[in-house]
Amino acid sequence: MEKNRGPARRARSAWHDGASVVILEEPFPSGIVGIVRTDDSDTAFRAAVAGVEGGLQTIQVSMTAPDALDIARGVAASTGARVGLGSMTDPKAVAQAKKARIPFIATPFLHPEVAAAARREGIVCVMGATTPSEVFQADRAGAAMVDVFPIGSMGGPSYVRLLREPFPTLPLWASGGVDFDDIPEYLELGGVVGLTTGVFPTDALRRGDFAAVRELASRATAMSPRAVWG
Repeated sequence: MEKNRGPARRARSAWHDGASVVILEEPFPSGIVGIVRTDDSDTAFRAAVAGVEGGLQTIQVSMTAPDALDIARGVAASTGARVGLGSMTDPKAVAQAKKARIPFIATPFLHPEVAAAARREGIVCVMGATTPSEVFQADRAGAAMVDVFPIGSMGGPSYVRLLREPFPTLPLWASGGVDFDDIPEYLELGGVVGLTTGVFPTDALRRGDFAAVRELASRATAMSPRAVWG
C-alpha cells in the first residue's frame, strides 16, 4: 500500500538581503546541479562542459580544482550555463567570486564567516548541514539555501520530508548519495539536487570519458518533470 505523503511543500523562491532580492530560480532553474570535484583543471573544465552538453543548466566547480574561479568563468562564457563555486572556505574569496559574476557559492559545513561575506556581496550562499540543529544554525547564519549532506546516509527524500516540518519554506539542497530515481521526489519537496559522482564518476574523469558524463547528465535532467519553484 502506498503511504500518504501529504501535499508537497514549496520552498520560498527568493532570498532577501536588505534592498536586494535574488530570485533562486535564476541560478537553479531546473533544480538539478552538477558538481564537478577534481584536482585537475583541464578535467574540471571539460567535465563541466560535457555536463552542460548533456542538459545540465547549472554547474558547481569545486575549489579543489586549481584555478577554479577561471574554470567557472570559462565554462559560463563558453556554454551560457550558471556556474558557481563549491567547497568555499575562505571568506575573502567571496568578493573575488562576486567580481567574476559567479551566481552562487557553496560551503560544505557551517561557516558563518563565509555566509556573512556572501551577504555583504549579495551573492547566494549554500551552506552544508546535516542535523535539524545544523540546518537551523545555517539559516540563522544567513545561508540562502542549506545543503543537506550526506543525504544518502540520512534516509534520502524521507529525511527531507521530515525536515520540511520545522522548515516548511527554507530552500534545501540535497547532495551526497542521491539516487536518480529519487530526483523527482526531491524536487517535489521544493529542494535542489546536487549530483557529484552520479554525473561525474571518478573513474570516468580519470579516463577522460566525457561521453559517459554527457549520458549521465542527460539521464539526470530527464528526471526533472516539473517546475521546482512555486
